[in-house]
Amino acid sequence: METFFKLSITFIFLFYSLIGESREDYLFEKPIDYKQKWTRLYSTERESIKKLLSILKKSLTGRRIISLAQRKAAKNGRRLLDLIEGGRVSLTDTTLVRKFSPSSPEKIFLSTRSKIFLDRSLKVVDILLDLSHELTHYALRNQFNPYKKSFHLKKFVKEMIEGRGGEVEAYLIECRVYKELFPKLFNRGSSCRQIYNNERGYFSRKKSILKFYQVGKYMDEFRDELNSFELGVSDFPQISSRPSFFISSSYGLPYPLAAIREYSSILKRVCRNDLKRLQLLEKKFRANVRINKFNENKKYLSIKKLIRSRCQKKL
Repeated sequence: METFFKLSITFIFLFYSLIGESREDYLFEKPIDYKQKWTRLYSTERESIKKLLSILKKSLTGRRIISLAQRKAAKNGRRLLDLIEGGRVSLTDTTLVRKFSPSSPEKIFLSTRSKIFLDRSLKVVDILLDLSHELTHYALRNQFNPYKKSFHLKKFVKEMIEGRGGEVEAYLIECRVYKELFPKLFNRGSSCRQIYNNERGYFSRKKSILKFYQVGKYMDEFRDELNSFELGVSDFPQISSRPSFFISSSYGLPYPLAAIREYSSILKRVCRNDLKRLQLLEKKFRANVRINKFNENKKYLSIKKLIRSRCQKKL
């Protein structure tokens, strides 16, 4: 039996396009109109994506993240190019596949399938940043198991924002690529400059984290959502009521609140799936009672307790 659900907490960053740039503002061997839509680079979308990857490789940071993404794709028997296509928005769509045998429902096997989508409406300069951002998610983000007892909201929010391959790291990669590929544009104006230390020449991870936790007018809503999970604002010390700096394109909300919504969505699916699994476990349990398989019955009771405690409000 297989169960699928989407992890759709994906975000898009807006960079201001500037007018009146000269060809010296970018590092291309052959001049490219980076103000045009990326889908017009070549007659086919696939060829345009190949060109984007070749341009991104001109950035040291871009080469590194492409290499990591290619390595991961190869491990899954895929080519990176085959995992990227155009879409309505830029996002990394990861499907978590859960498998278990009806005869052994206590054993769960998980795998993931990912696809990277690039916003077809964006210009070349903007889509290169989105591409580096989504490749970071794909290559580096850790796979989590929502069926484990350790799957808690506090950890989930922190991992989605601050964790390996999370939003902060993807944004930092994106900013480095912007500075490396478009140095003059970067110096003229970019949201990345707000986290850049000119004197020391590095992007501040600490400043990035703080900006991701700015929820602005949504502070009360954030607090109420936390209370429903028996958590409080104090569980997220970086949270701030300062105006939101980044907004989730999936939920139209600041990241911390969007992460809560995503967690709730995942948990509802998990609980529906676990209820089905519990029914199979109960059948096996009744059979085991008759033949007195104590260890298996003990395992069943442990799983039942976990499902009931976690999904009491969701079932």
